[in-house]
Amino acid sequence: MSEEIKNKAAAEQQKPAAKKKASSQKKQAANGAEPKAVKEQSRTVKNQVKKTTKKVRVSVPLLNVRKEPTITSEVLRVVEKGAEFVINAHVYGFGKLANEGGYVHLDFVELLPSENQVEEESGAGE
Repeated sequence: MSEEIKNKAAAEQQKPAAKKKASSQKKQAANGAEPKAVKEQSRTVKNQVKKTTKKVRVSVPLLNVRKEPTITSEVLRVVEKGAEFVINAHVYGFGKLANEGGYVHLDFVELLPSENQVEEESGAGE
């Protein structure tokens, strides 16, 4: 019985700590401070950016070019099947368009064969 009482007492002590944490997060939001979870998420996004230089072609009838790499982001324009782009980075399944700006979902483009790829500029004198 005494072990059960100890476990209940420990559980009761943890409850105020959880309430205090939630209260602290509410205060941060009310003061306009960015909650810790949002800061962690933005760090994760930065870590998910992969630099690349690939040429792709739109493989669906119409494809949205979005302002940010999310499916709910503002649509900047719509492109038709066959349009070709250079992707210079990809984030969470979206490719960042090198010259035009914006992002396209990589599920709806096809990678062009290597002979059609953009040549990397070398640092050596030519």
